[in-house]
Amino acid sequence: MRDGDANTKLFQLDARHKKRKNLITRLVADGQIYTNHEDKARIVDDFYEGLLGTCMDRERTINLTELGLNAVDLADLEQPFTEEEIWATIKQLPSDKAPGPAGFTGRFYNPAGQ
Repeated sequence: MRDGDANTKLFQLDARHKKRKNLITRLVADGQIYTNHEDKARIVDDFYEGLLGTCMDRERTINLTELGLNAVDLADLEQPFTEEEIWATIKQLPSDKAPGPAGFTGRFYNPAGQ
């Protein structure tokens, strides 16, 4: 039980640290400080709208049927992953490299190296 509690405490500390690290407590725009969530969201939206612009109708379109491309059925992409697919992917992970920012290497996910 104690080992489980220690792990829970570790993960809770890590989660709290990540939340604090990723939290934007205030934004400064036009010399004013904004701490309200709605104000911060509006400032970010306005910034990216100014950066990226707004959506406009195009003057020209492409008729994809005229390109003669083969139709591809993508319905299989919506199927859930099977356990076999997941294990096959895990087994292909390099044991000494982390696939993401969490820092867990392939050895963590597949300790037996099967």
